[in-house]
Amino acid sequence: MEIKEVVIKLIREDMRYNQYMALLRKLGIEVYFSDLELSGIVADLMGQEMTCQWIELYFEQLSVSELLPIKPLGKNLEKPAEECYDLLQKFKKKD
Repeated sequence: MEIKEVVIKLIREDMRYNQYMALLRKLGIEVYFSDLELSGIVADLMGQEMTCQWIELYFEQLSVSELLPIKPLGKNLEKPAEECYDLLQKFKKKD
């Protein structure tokens, strides 16, 4: 498996987790963990720095998942995860 595939799968899983956290909040359940903290791993694997703009874009893209229905294995999140990856690729690589 290539690094790109791993990164896209990590983004998809972060989106999937985000869907469940949004559902719990909607049901009135207090959620203490907002994300899986995969953003740092994603940035490292992509060779990028986590600038404020990078972080803002990453979490903005995660929030897209809240608008989508929850599907088994997050199959409907593959395309949004790929789109997120493509957008993040536009950021400057670490020196």
